[in-house]
Amino acid sequence: MLHIREMFGAPALQRAGIGRKILAAFEKSLAASYIGVFLQTGGQLPADKFYASCDYVTSDMVSMVKRIKV
Repeated sequence: MLHIREMFGAPALQRAGIGRKILAAFEKSLAASYIGVFLQTGGQLPADKFYASCDYVTSDMVSMVKRIKV
């Protein structure tokens, strides 16, 4: 399983199919070596809908964070 850490496009270039082509080429290059891709994105960001439209689904994993006050 490979983890995508960051992927984003400049707002002026979004919704032009560029990210979808890059993601498809990336996935194709991994097909012989990996069984899947893991990524995290904010649920209210455009990226959430983008990845869902590319057949990514939510998992049972939970991300948690705690800010420590100094």
